[in-house]
Amino acid sequence: MRNWFSLDDAVIQFLIFAIGVFGLVSGILLPIHYFFIPYWNRGAGFVIVAIVALILVIFLVLIGYRVAWTGFGTVVLPRTGEIQPRKLLWDWLLLLSSLAVPIVIAGASFWFTTNQNAQQQRLEDKRAAEAQKLADQRAKVDREIEVQRAQDESLQAYLDQMSLLLLENNLLGTEEGSPVRTLAQARTTTIISRLDAEDNRSVTRFLTDSGLTGARRANAEQPSTISLLRQTNLGNTDLAGAHLADANLEQSKLQGAILSNASLATADLSGADLKDANLKGADLFFADLSNADLRRANLRGTSLDTVNLGGADLEGASLPSNSSEFLDKLIDLIKQGRDLDGANLEGADLEGENLTGASLGEAILSKANLSDANLNGANLDGATLASANLSGANLEHANLEKANLEGADLDGATLAETNLTEASVTQKQLEEAGSLEGATMPNGQNYENWLKDKEGRR
Repeated sequence: MRNWFSLDDAVIQFLIFAIGVFGLVSGILLPIHYFFIPYWNRGAGFVIVAIVALILVIFLVLIGYRVAWTGFGTVVLPRTGEIQPRKLLWDWLLLLSSLAVPIVIAGASFWFTTNQNAQQQRLEDKRAAEAQKLADQRAKVDREIEVQRAQDESLQAYLDQMSLLLLENNLLGTEEGSPVRTLAQARTTTIISRLDAEDNRSVTRFLTDSGLTGARRANAEQPSTISLLRQTNLGNTDLAGAHLADANLEQSKLQGAILSNASLATADLSGADLKDANLKGADLFFADLSNADLRRANLRGTSLDTVNLGGADLEGASLPSNSSEFLDKLIDLIKQGRDLDGANLEGADLEGENLTGASLGEAILSKANLSDANLNGANLDGATLASANLSGANLEHANLEKANLEGADLDGATLAETNLTEASVTQKQLEEAGSLEGATMPNGQNYENWLKDKEGRR
């Protein structure tokens, strides 16, 4: 039997040669793949490299043992005429062992260098990001300082100009429409629209103390006859904490203005446009808001017990619900047929109140106490009544289409002829109601057909 290691079988030679060449070619192509195909999927890239290496191996094997100069196959030495046998397993093992060391060293060096470079790049990127963040913060602080400096200069210039108009041009004694008063009013509205809340507090304090808001001046028995803020456009201005007690702001445009925590006691805001204004926490003691547009205004945290709201539009306004006197006024408005659609009355105590025909579409009445209240014919379309107490309430002929009644207490409530189309309410809640005769159920069926279907399902 021939020794296994001396077999010249082409298959064995092919396997030996394939292993060595595959490793060698892969070691050459992998760096090429890494540098020149960085955007390819790495897994797919390695598969491609392996296929290319295999193709090269097959090609070299096909020609290597048939071309004399490669030295792979049997070779006749030209001078001596001796026959050099083809490469055997031990020959390939020696060759591969000699090639493995530099390849491994080169691969390890390449891997180490690549990782070091990547780590260094990450550190540099991190340093650059931190430096940029610090630079942005410094730039922001510088901008804020510059803005504040510019505002301080504008405020001082305004005060100087107004002082001249008061002392040299007798501003307080001018008539309505006079050039001096018109100039003073224009400068006032312009400066207020440019300044922040802190500087505007200084402006309003100056105007109030100087008698330029219609308020009574210090040591004066009669209120001033001039108001630079009456019928002016102060929309979207920041007047948080402003000093405007007793000021005349009649018919002023204050839509979107920030008046939170402002002092507006006894101020005249009749006919003022206060749409979307923020009056949260403002002092409105005996303020006049008659005929004012308060749609979507925020009046939370204010006391409206002494406020004149006659003819005011409160649609969508966020109203305080913890004042019994205000609720009495609200009920009066409802009885007068006033539209309170969208009003925020979360948690309001309206137990036993007569709210017949009230217009409260999309109003927020979550957690409100409406037990035993009369809401006959009321419009509650899209209203939020989540967790509200409606036990014993009369909702006959009411419109509760698309209303949110999740968690509401309907125990004993009268829902006869009530429209509950698409209302968020459970069957258990409806079963607790006192009457549902003639009602339109959430699925659009009338109560009688809905009841038949329910019994059929049982």
